[in-house]
Amino acid sequence: MAIEMTETNKTEKADHAVHEATTKEDVNDNAQSMVIIPEEDVRIFNTKTAVAFAALCGQFSSYVMTLLIPSSCLAYINADLGPDPNYTWITVSWQLGAAVVVSVGGRLSDIFGRRYFMLTGSLLGIVGCVIGATGKSINQMIGSGVVFGIASGFQEMSYACIQEILPNKYRMIGVGIFDSTLLLSYCSPMIAYTFIAHYSITWRAAYWYMFSYHSVMGILLLFCYFPPNFQVKHRDDGKTKRQLLAELDYVGLALFAASSTLMLLGINFGGGHRYPWKSAEVIAPIVVGFCCAVVLGFWETRESLQYPLLPPALFRKVREFTMVIVLVFIGGMLYYSMNVLWPQQSADFFVSADQLTLRGVYATIFSFGSFSGALIMIFFCARVGREKWQMFGFMVLQTAFIGAMASFASVVGPNVDAVAQQFNLPPSSWTALVTAAKTNTAKAYAAVPGMTDAIEAAASLAVKQSYVQAFKLVYLVAIAFGGVAVIAALFTKNTDSRKKSADRAVYLMTEEIEPEAKKISDAA
Repeated sequence: MAIEMTETNKTEKADHAVHEATTKEDVNDNAQSMVIIPEEDVRIFNTKTAVAFAALCGQFSSYVMTLLIPSSCLAYINADLGPDPNYTWITVSWQLGAAVVVSVGGRLSDIFGRRYFMLTGSLLGIVGCVIGATGKSINQMIGSGVVFGIASGFQEMSYACIQEILPNKYRMIGVGIFDSTLLLSYCSPMIAYTFIAHYSITWRAAYWYMFSYHSVMGILLLFCYFPPNFQVKHRDDGKTKRQLLAELDYVGLALFAASSTLMLLGINFGGGHRYPWKSAEVIAPIVVGFCCAVVLGFWETRESLQYPLLPPALFRKVREFTMVIVLVFIGGMLYYSMNVLWPQQSADFFVSADQLTLRGVYATIFSFGSFSGALIMIFFCARVGREKWQMFGFMVLQTAFIGAMASFASVVGPNVDAVAQQFNLPPSSWTALVTAAKTNTAKAYAAVPGMTDAIEAAASLAVKQSYVQAFKLVYLVAIAFGGVAVIAALFTKNTDSRKKSADRAVYLMTEEIEPEAKKISDAA
């Protein structure tokens, strides 16, 4: 969709003209120049920009699919290739890879240019689809999740990519349109369940579907997205790639990667998945990861770095930047946890195992909330302004209505043991029944010696009761974190109306703009 703003009293000949009056501003402490093109003299969003925008939308939707489809298929993958207690790492590994790469890759693309980082993410997404579709074991599926996570870390940069090619005043509308194009991705859980219900290769068909989608969107990106390359980004400073590589913040990169990985590993090891919370296997990585984060903070603030991973100048802007980061961190934590857990929660709690298509419908409900949010951004948020109070209001709503179920394995055992005793199931079958209950599929129950329909129904009910018990604690945790975000929202600031101009951060290499207008900064 092209957004075109031209004064009615101007002629079409002024579309690509650049007036002599330009404004230079210091960007990212590098004092690189940025030409400001008067709004009335340039078509600020043209066909080539629109096509690039569409290509970036395709990458973002591909990335969202790698989150939603594996989450929807998780129980069926474990039933087919397991059972394996490590099957949850199929999605956890995605989170690990994405968390590390999105920050590291984003900073590197600021310096070297975004095109090849985005293409790398697209290619890795295709590879991850093939690994998953041909999976023969849970470990291979975890490997697919790792590749998906790394790919998603690059593909998620499309958020920055679309905003830097849009006029400042239309960025919020652009993000709303960007998110609204995810409608097909939001339907992917329903598509996955349809494949499981009607195709002999079940969940593998969903992975091949992702492969096809990723491939088409990768081709679109290859031929349509040409952001400023390395030479354009550094024409003013004249630095070579070797010089810039020497100036990279390698210590910061290592500390950030170690901190993120260790803390996420420790958190996911705990809660009964593999080890008790009080075990050394859980505490040690969390503590070491936290220490790495503290050292990273001192390193970034005390060292004089040309290209710091976390620029201190940004974090000193507490109300404009730091508080927003707190909001994004907590909001994202609630959002991504629900994307992973809701398909499993809705399937096990609300829909019977034989209604696969209906399970898919339920699994999409949360995503359609995100789609509604995109429409609200387009038609409400962009018009109203007062961003501080918008963030406050939406964070209050998210805190009030979102709860994530982190684990239920710790209470499934006692509940199902009670079922086994009630129906006089032989003690030798108790362990098998508990294992089947955690999978909660008809195939798993059929493998339990002495199983009857009555026992299966009672065990399924016990699983649902386990979910109910788990909700209580997790809702409290979600509310606690959400409360912090609500407070942070009160300390943010509204966007200065003077910044809502027609200026753009970058121009595409393919745009027909005068050479003077391509003096662009390397800030995204």
